[in-house]
Amino acid sequence: MELDKLSTFENLRVGPLTDWSLTRISGADRQTYLQGQLTADIQGLPHGAQTLSGHCDPKGKLWSILRLINAGEWIWMLQPTSAETVQLPELKKYSVFSKVNIEPEAQFCVVAVIGKQAKGFIEQHFGAAIAAQGGLLENGYCLSYVGQPMRYLLIISTEQAQQLSINEGSLNKLWQGLDIAAGLPSLSERTSQEFIPQALNLHLLNAISFTKGCYTGQEIVARAKYRGTNKRATMRFVGQSSQEIENGCDLEMSLNGNWRRCGTVINSYRQDDGYTEVLAVVRKDSEADQSYRLEGQPQSHLTLAHLPYSLDES
Repeated sequence: MELDKLSTFENLRVGPLTDWSLTRISGADRQTYLQGQLTADIQGLPHGAQTLSGHCDPKGKLWSILRLINAGEWIWMLQPTSAETVQLPELKKYSVFSKVNIEPEAQFCVVAVIGKQAKGFIEQHFGAAIAAQGGLLENGYCLSYVGQPMRYLLIISTEQAQQLSINEGSLNKLWQGLDIAAGLPSLSERTSQEFIPQALNLHLLNAISFTKGCYTGQEIVARAKYRGTNKRATMRFVGQSSQEIENGCDLEMSLNGNWRRCGTVINSYRQDDGYTEVLAVVRKDSEADQSYRLEGQPQSHLTLAHLPYSLDES
């Protein structure tokens, strides 16, 4: 995110992420079961490691984008609550045939730490090694994000969260804006089952294994890679808008004096002054010198902006 556009960005902000859901997956077959359901190599995920992954339907369309954390005796699964409502029943569908338990995490909560002093805060409470690269805590997990501003995602007990003296409301909106700037897409109930993983850049975010073998939707995902059938990518757009933006709304492009639909907004961030950032699924050949706007907002104006990683697949 363009830091000069952020409103009153403090040196340190610590608050809950109430729009995100945490699920605990346990049982002797937990990794084997997830291996056959998700795009990432969960079987090869070491103790203490984490990864992004997709969960697809049989047609290769994503139910949700997940972050999986191997906590040892169980695996944590993190995703937006809106996506969880459609994704979790699908994940559980065949669990009765395996030794696996999938249930909401009742003992831990998700907390964001953001700002110039975030590293010092994490170091003070959890040590220098955790502040440097994240990892398993004595009772929880710390995920460190690359880039500016510094930010961390903590999975800690509700009691420990209270001890950190969190005294502000949720940081959902700010976290979403920083995810957009980082090119990290997420899905909601409205955008679930609309896109294959490559259209959401998951192959560029190390969220797909093309060597692990079969999983639900694997044939479609592999075909998109080896036959080049995917023509879309997730790109970042910045500019101005007049009102809040709904996930799933159309992105429009000016073409020969008319406005034509050119993509789908999956994530959005808007400040009170109208400054706006979105992630949208568009054609790979979308051009930076085009003018873009949001469906239903004729006065909005967006331009194509850079991502912190390359879309080049060569």
